[in-house]
Amino acid sequence: MNFLKKIVDFYINSSTHVALAIVSFTVLTFIDLKIEIDYHIIAFVFTASVTAYNFVKYADIARFKHVELTPRLKVIQVYSFLVFLYLIYSLFFLSFTTLLVGFALVLLTLLYTLPVLPGFHNLRDLGGLKIFIIAIVWAVCTVALPVAASDAVFEINIQLIVYFMIRFFWVLILIIPFEIRDLKEDATHLNTIPQMIGVRGAKLIGIFFIVLSFVLFHIYHPDFKRLSFLFMSGVVGVFLLLSSEKRSLYYTSFAVEAVPVIWLLSYFIF
Repeated sequence: MNFLKKIVDFYINSSTHVALAIVSFTVLTFIDLKIEIDYHIIAFVFTASVTAYNFVKYADIARFKHVELTPRLKVIQVYSFLVFLYLIYSLFFLSFTTLLVGFALVLLTLLYTLPVLPGFHNLRDLGGLKIFIIAIVWAVCTVALPVAASDAVFEINIQLIVYFMIRFFWVLILIIPFEIRDLKEDATHLNTIPQMIGVRGAKLIGIFFIVLSFVLFHIYHPDFKRLSFLFMSGVVGVFLLLSSEKRSLYYTSFAVEAVPVIWLLSYFIF
């Protein structure tokens, strides 16, 4: 049992789980927009996600060379380095347009993490922006990248814009349980949604985005898998309502973050 816990902890802490979640959303875009799945994009999204998340989580530790890394962090460091090498390799298979989108994501990640703003702040420290930056990055990565990589010519029409908006809303919804869990630990200047309107208000905002997403989905994408969307709306609604400050790391970082994976699997059921 202890060995299994170590495996699960590594799976979560190494950002493999969140990377698979992002990959799942990317595959959903390929399927929904009827784009042929590009496995080079899948490899790029996975390796870039692991690299970016581990950079954000462990950059502060890496800056202090005198801090001795624990065995767990050393393993994650080696894993991250190997994944980064494959990330570099995957770049050679991407189109110029895709690389431009990827570069924009890298730039945003650096601004989010490093103290490059006046007063030695990063974008993550700017009050109220954190959740929206994460949602934009996820939406660009999982919607704009597959479209940019496609050989088909896509017009920026209302259907594509709405699809991007729905993905943006869903990432916001998935972040709310994390913000509720971290309510006591988050600095007050971050102005997270639960800090500004309370836990109940944050849950109501999440439910509102679920309903709004379903309405937009029904109007602009009636040919998509509506039953799967309805099922996942129920699943996320339950996760949202059960969220609290007392929930464990596994509830948010494993269960809630598994939603995109469950959604992809549901496409083979409904």
